[in-house]
Amino acid sequence: MRIITKAYAKINLFLNVLRKRLDGYHDIESIMQSVSLHDQLLFEKTEEGIFVSSDNGGLPTCEKNLVVKVAESFRKRYPQKWDGGVSIHIMKNIPISAGLAGGSTDAAATIVSLSRLFDLNLSYEEMKEIAEDVGCDVAFCLRGGTALVRGKGEVVTQLDPLPKTWIVLATIPGEVSTKEVYDRFDQIGHPSTTDIHTFIEGMYQSFNGRVYQEMENVLEGVTATQYPAIREIKSLALKKGAAAAVMSGSGSTVFCVCSSLKKAQEVYGALASHVRDVFITSTVDRGLEMEVMK
Repeated sequence: MRIITKAYAKINLFLNVLRKRLDGYHDIESIMQSVSLHDQLLFEKTEEGIFVSSDNGGLPTCEKNLVVKVAESFRKRYPQKWDGGVSIHIMKNIPISAGLAGGSTDAAATIVSLSRLFDLNLSYEEMKEIAEDVGCDVAFCLRGGTALVRGKGEVVTQLDPLPKTWIVLATIPGEVSTKEVYDRFDQIGHPSTTDIHTFIEGMYQSFNGRVYQEMENVLEGVTATQYPAIREIKSLALKKGAAAAVMSGSGSTVFCVCSSLKKAQEVYGALASHVRDVFITSTVDRGLEMEVMK
């Protein structure tokens, strides 16, 4: 059996940081949204071991990779079903450490795919338990789509899908350290005063209108202080007609909401001359898409 799974990236339509927790993480409230940019992972059984490879030489394939952590977790949790080993090849399209949950969505794809590959038939709650042990955004990526996310990322409430919307992603060079951004936010950042339920109501009443201006990421000011190119990309996108431009996660990607494919192409053309990693995407209603080949 071979399994090929698409693992979709995410953006944060809204991100508020509430407080630092005693365990060192932060309580957040966010509206996360899957977009069509995706990695593709190939899973195959082997006689023994865990082998992870990638077409991206900059991606670690050791225990630093969440995919490896998931596979190791499966081997320890389900030794009676782990008959042999697994080979996982990651075809990487999502930029690394860019606020798009590239590592988390690959981890989610691994959870779902290994459950099928080793005939475990895990429930969503069982998979979510593994996800919470691996990383903060992994639980959202299991289902994806549109969701309200709270806690440190483990409290996920699915929301109705949004209308298909064109999004241009622009990632500035350099990997952003999520830990460093949150540490600086603890020193100089301020939580949003926007009520997230009010934001959600507006999102469904007029997602193609006023709510664009209410999108907010409280980490943006912190990251942009160190990476001024974020503000430059936002300014250029808005000048070219994007309805809104907001940083995703802790950076370093700006997502630009566009009213049509034509407008997205115009924004793409303007941004492509300034940064290398630019993508035209659209919103999608799922986080993963699995194909099983006998």
